[in-house]
Amino acid sequence: MFIYRIILRTLVGLLLVYGVVSAVEPISDGQSASWPYAELMGQAVQEVLQEASSGTEERVPVPSTATETAPSSLASPNVSPPPGAQNHAPQGAVTIVPISNQETFYDRKALKPVPVKSGDYLSNSPAQASTAVDAWRQVNFVGGAFTPSPGVDPTMSAELPALRATGRSGVYGFILTNEYLNEKTQRELERLGVVLLGPHGNLYKVRFPLDMPSLNAIEQLPFVEWIGYSRHEQKLDPALQPLLQPGADVSSGEVGQLPVVINLFDDDPDQTFKARLEQAGAIVGRYDAELHAYYSGVYSS
Repeated sequence: MFIYRIILRTLVGLLLVYGVVSAVEPISDGQSASWPYAELMGQAVQEVLQEASSGTEERVPVPSTATETAPSSLASPNVSPPPGAQNHAPQGAVTIVPISNQETFYDRKALKPVPVKSGDYLSNSPAQASTAVDAWRQVNFVGGAFTPSPGVDPTMSAELPALRATGRSGVYGFILTNEYLNEKTQRELERLGVVLLGPHGNLYKVRFPLDMPSLNAIEQLPFVEWIGYSRHEQKLDPALQPLLQPGADVSSGEVGQLPVVINLFDDDPDQTFKARLEQAGAIVGRYDAELHAYYSGVYSS
């Protein structure tokens, strides 16, 4: 569970996403049975192979040709103040206003007020947005969405013994909270072994400890609604899903491999994730450390 999502690489992904071409087009009489973008896909996979064989390009800093100069003052002594300018008048006693150190909680369930037209202008009234009340509870990807049941994902609970047996110390997933995290709630999660990796819409990408008592303690925090995995089909780019359906031209032998970008939850400094991708049969090429992504080729079957 270290793969965040898989995106189709090359122009084909854009064509499919924006509806310029359909994923599977019927073949008319006299039309070639070859998939029209097979050559393009093949070229992209060859690029991945070349990147994989050449290794990671080392970036050498380019020396600057600029010369160092003494810092200059922003104020010029020869500039006169404009007409009418004067010094600030002496101020009275300074008033100190104490600020509460209490954390502010922002409830996700509270709907935001929306402006309502009143006459010829928009009025900030207490009218509420029409968003569904439970929309904040959905696990959303471009590949689909579902609303999980509160608590610990049963799939995650069932996999813990097998994951511990491999020697791993954590597992990647998502946490859904009923309020936006602040410093206090973030510290509570970190105290229980949670590593926060960043937001994903209304969720947070995290690394969980591999023991059930810790997961139960995390789930029992008052601001935690659910912890668990996304579904496998959600990780696939919508442009990839129809290409992998039975009967699609791309999976019938016309194109044996697909060029994809595989996004990871976390960085891969020791190439542990790369090794696991290769064990799964992927052709792994260049790594983008900023995106936490590998440019890869995968078999369409």
